[in-house]
Amino acid sequence: MGQKQIREVTVIYYMDNSLELFHKVLELEQKPNGRVVVPESFKRDKSIIAICDGKVEILNRIGDRNLDLDNFILLDEQA
Repeated sequence: MGQKQIREVTVIYYMDNSLELFHKVLELEQKPNGRVVVPESFKRDKSIIAICDGKVEILNRIGDRNLDLDNFILLDEQA
């Protein structure tokens, strides 16, 4: 039997109890068809959004910026 192929990937996910977006760089076993095997222990309590090839630097995530409400105009619903 051949040697196991290992691939570095970035996994983007949510925890089941949070809406905060997380990411983690992992080295995972790669199947002959190119797909990687994510261990059940890592998948537990997570919703995986994407698996990216290599180490990905996340520049902005949803929720990273606080909205400055002074720059918004609130419309009167009755207008």
